[in-house]
Amino acid sequence: MWTHRPARRRALFALLCFGGAALLAPGANPGAQAAPAAFFLKHQRQVSYPFDQVWPTAVRYLRVERGYEIADRDKDSGYIVFTFEHGSNKANGSVEFLSDLDDEGRKSVTMISSTSRGPSHLPFAILDGIATKLREERGQPARPPSPPAAPPPTEEVPDEDKTHDGGSSLPG
Repeated sequence: MWTHRPARRRALFALLCFGGAALLAPGANPGAQAAPAAFFLKHQRQVSYPFDQVWPTAVRYLRVERGYEIADRDKDSGYIVFTFEHGSNKANGSVEFLSDLDDEGRKSVTMISSTSRGPSHLPFAILDGIATKLREERGQPARPPSPPAAPPPTEEVPDEDKTHDGGSSLPG
């Protein structure tokens, strides 16, 4: 199948890698601009800190420690878009924040990092860096909430025994 259709193979490769399959289609305008590539390097991580602690730490980490330019951010929607140098080109990245509870019932945040270029480990490194900075600045996450106390046992009031009509159940 693939050996007989090299044009389809090139189109599929362009679509997956560059988002520009239309450039390789027969009759396509060679001067046409391809649509920007979708984010394809992605990683997700959960940290057991509340959103109000994660947000400012992530902004400082990306801007100060990594030196990335923050292109857009929205605390209410929970995202940061940034640009960074990759070789001689600029690349884009984002971190999304979703408030959640961890397995132990603590307030937590799931962070999702995506980059359009760069080394494949970059989304991992960004989220690991934010998690490390959280531990350095905030200490260990709060202890999980203790399970709710069981209600005290109630005293049972014996009901009248309604299984007998006053007689003996023994034969004889």
